[in-house]
Amino acid sequence: MPITALIYRSSHRDYSNGGVTAGEQRVLVIGPGEPAPDSSDLPVLRLKKRGGMFGPVLQPVDPGLQDPSRMVGPMMGGCYAMPAGGITQWERLTGATAPVAIHDRYETAEEYALLSS
Repeated sequence: MPITALIYRSSHRDYSNGGVTAGEQRVLVIGPGEPAPDSSDLPVLRLKKRGGMFGPVLQPVDPGLQDPSRMVGPMMGGCYAMPAGGITQWERLTGATAPVAIHDRYETAEEYALLSS
């Protein structure tokens, strides 16, 4: 069942590089095997559970890219999500009681090389 979540970001600026959270205050979060809703007024993020020390992350179902094969990502854009309502359903979905990182930043290979050196 989708969960509406609030976006937490830096008060300085948006670092998502135009990701789906840019200019948004809320998102819709779905589980790893859950089908995306047919339509939503909010960006839809899918939970991805990663092993080891990294923990869960949220990634856009539709990043809205013209040519995804030319992009590097998704990666952290500085935003986190936390449920707009109660924590119980969030904990069941994510396994966490803390905010979960949103990975909706994409860069061209050139941007990635420049910013990574």
